[in-house]
Amino acid sequence: MTSVRTVEQTRMGIAVLLVSDIGWGVLPLYWRALSSMNAISVLAYRLVATLVAMVALLVAFPACPPRFRWPRSPTACSTAIT
Repeated sequence: MTSVRTVEQTRMGIAVLLVSDIGWGVLPLYWRALSSMNAISVLAYRLVATLVAMVALLVAFPACPPRFRWPRSPTACSTAIT
């Protein structure tokens, strides 16, 4: 007999597999669209997009362990990094 957790993990694994396969298939179209841009523009866009995504994740999931929480004070930054 399989548990509910095993079934949910299997479904999640299949969903992750499908998303990654679709992303892998669409990736060549993305690179072709970027062929006219210079490398610095692509790098800048990726840095900004990553920053926005990480801030959104930190805001969306505030119940993360303390090491991964958004620092509340300047002194917390130094302790969070070390």
